[in-house]
Amino acid sequence: MEGLEAKAKASGASQLVVKDLKEEFVSDYVFPCLRAGAVYERKYLLGTSMARPVIAKVLLLEKFHIFIFLGKAISSISS
Repeated sequence: MEGLEAKAKASGASQLVVKDLKEEFVSDYVFPCLRAGAVYERKYLLGTSMARPVIAKVLLLEKFHIFIFLGKAISSISS
């Protein structure tokens, strides 16, 4: 994890957010996919496909959190 913030900033990111999503990923995405028998060509688990929804969910929630925070900060400054 060392050096990630510097790499993120160097690539143009305004901030770095690191979250541990293992428990949510396994309980909400991996287990349901396995129960449904979600495999490709009867032999490959859909690991990458399972990860995309949880990543997108967290990205959206983080983005809305930032907007909400900025909205409160802006409204308190203008009062």
